[in-house]
Amino acid sequence: MGEAALIQNTVENDHIEAATDSSDVLQSETPPEAGDRTNELSTSITSVRRQVLESRIHLTFENNSRLLQI
Repeated sequence: MGEAALIQNTVENDHIEAATDSSDVLQSETPPEAGDRTNELSTSITSVRRQVLESRIHLTFENNSRLLQI
């Protein structure tokens, strides 16, 4: 595995861990009496954040690939 691929894998893992950690914090800070609607909202926000991170990772990978071709 090349150095660029290793760096890319490290970045991807860091982003995934950050998304998971922020989701856990968000859910732990929600008071239990807030109800199911708050849980649904928290889940939706987490899902959107994961999608954004996945898109960002994909774009970063594409940019790195293009830079290696230059």
